[in-house]
Amino acid sequence: MLTLRPYTPDDLERLLAWRNDPATRAMSRQGHEVSRDEHAAWMEATLQDPKRVLLVIDEDGVPKGTARLDVEDGMEAEVSITVAPEARGVGLGFKALQLACDHAFDQMGVREIRAEIRAENTASIQIFTRAGFVHEGESEGFGRYRLRPPSDGEPDPEGER
Repeated sequence: MLTLRPYTPDDLERLLAWRNDPATRAMSRQGHEVSRDEHAAWMEATLQDPKRVLLVIDEDGVPKGTARLDVEDGMEAEVSITVAPEARGVGLGFKALQLACDHAFDQMGVREIRAEIRAENTASIQIFTRAGFVHEGESEGFGRYRLRPPSDGEPDPEGER
């Protein structure tokens, strides 16, 4: 079973390894390798930022990825998903994205979720569009995508939300 939980300091080394994975770095805005000190400082700032939520994606109690939500104006959030290298290619990213979006809409009260995805990241583009995100344009090599919650009585395109 896939669940979301808050980040804890015990996750620091694991998240650093995932962040520095070559495939993750290739699709990131900041593609450089991050030092442990730099990562620890980022994590501390993240935990102190009331507009940022960092969640760990667990599958049957085993960490498999992260979901980060950055809230703007209390009404919109940007979502970012990272899946552990060993957990890629089995559909976990789609399910994790759904959980993160449900959390943003239901627990955080946001009304729109956006994402920026590197144009060549076809796997992520497929996951986000399957989850109902709509492509709204390109900028600097990144596609902009947006999701609004389904209206009451409006069926979910995947029938899973």
